[in-house]
Amino acid sequence: YQGLDVMLEAFARLCARRPKLHLLVVTSSDPRAFLTRVEGRDLTHRVSIVEHGTFVDALARISEFDVALVPRSTPGGFPIKLMSYLAAGRPVVATTVGTAGLELDDVVTVVPTEDPEAMSMAIAGLLDAPEVARRRGARGRALVEQTFSWDRCCEILEAQLGSVVPAFGD
Repeated sequence: YQGLDVMLEAFARLCARRPKLHLLVVTSSDPRAFLTRVEGRDLTHRVSIVEHGTFVDALARISEFDVALVPRSTPGGFPIKLMSYLAAGRPVVATTVGTAGLELDDVVTVVPTEDPEAMSMAIAGLLDAPEVARRRGARGRALVEQTFSWDRCCEILEAQLGSVVPAFGD
């Protein structure tokens, strides 16, 4: 469901044109199955996998990304990874499934799900235009702060509870 094969294929295509490109994967999952896929594509020397650790540790790692990827291929749940990348101010390339239901124009570069060529081109586009990438990252951070911050979520929850339980708002 994470779309890792598409991500690896997109990365392999980029590596053919960019000899110094490196993929950093931050995960709390057992990396063995992913490593097998990496080895099968002869990308071992270009991929690092690090333990997710605490939320603070993960945010520190995310801040190292030039471009964050959300290659998700199956819908479901709230996109925590996407929101974390946006909150960290990183430019993001994500699939249509990974952004389903969210209005992210001019914030996230959205590519068709299961399309490694589109993903590789989108990543290259952001790497080749660092000012565009920086602006998208800044817009993403602002969006998260304005729309998805804990303070904003509490405001929405309080308003909803106030409409159901009139005394709650007092």
